Amino acid sequence: MSASGAAPRATLDLRIRVWGMGGRQSTFSSECQRQNVSVTGACICGLERELKVGDVIGVQYETKKAAARSCG
Repeated sequence: MSASGAAPRATLDLRIRVWGMGGRQSTFSSECQRQNVSVTGACICGLERELKVGDVIGVQYETKKAAARSCG
């Protein structure tokens, strides 16, 4: 971590898949770009669904999958 407490960030342009539950309990899956990545998180750009703080989503890059929580 840097002196300011924020983890160093890298700007990347990676195609990822994001999925989860929508506001009306409907599932969604979307192709997105991920940018501004750090050890503690990532800013996902191009997601067509609006997420609430704390929503759990799935994220996949190539064959790697992970669960994540939105932070607004």
